Amino acid sequence: MKKATRKFLTDKQTKSSRCRFLNVQEKYVKSAKENHCYQNAADLCDSDQKYILQSGWLIGDYFGENGTAIIPHYWVVDSNTNISYDSTPHSDFQTFEYVYDFEVMKNASAQFVLPPCLKLLSSGQYMIRLGLNDYIPTDNIDTKYLYAIAKDLLLQD
Repeated sequence: MKKATRKFLTDKQTKSSRCRFLNVQEKYVKSAKENHCYQNAADLCDSDQKYILQSGWLIGDYFGENGTAIIPHYWVVDSNTNISYDSTPHSDFQTFEYVYDFEVMKNASAQFVLPPCLKLLSSGQYMIRLGLNDYIPTDNIDTKYLYAIAKDLLLQD
């Protein structure tokens, strides 16, 4: 498990003991589109009722001063086998680890299916992504708080 994944899990579990590391397998789906994780997972659930929507975070690779990307994400679990699958294709050559966090789905709305992305710097500081190369530091990575940040950003526009 990556250092960033361990730290993120430790920090998230102070707010929600339900967060956990999860092994997820890639699943090729012809109609799946990159950067459309919610739609890809929802389509898979619609195509076969054995699949159940899951939410959480992708923890990317460490890139020095750029830190580690922490990306909110959706995938599915097969209710018969309890195996989790991600049908969203990645053109990125990173190795992602998965952290289950029901709070991502619980706090989603039609307007905000995902909270903002984060990055974790080597100093241990979390940064909230506001836009392309636009980040603000935070000590609060509570999922509900991150959705509130997204809503505030929309009101400012």
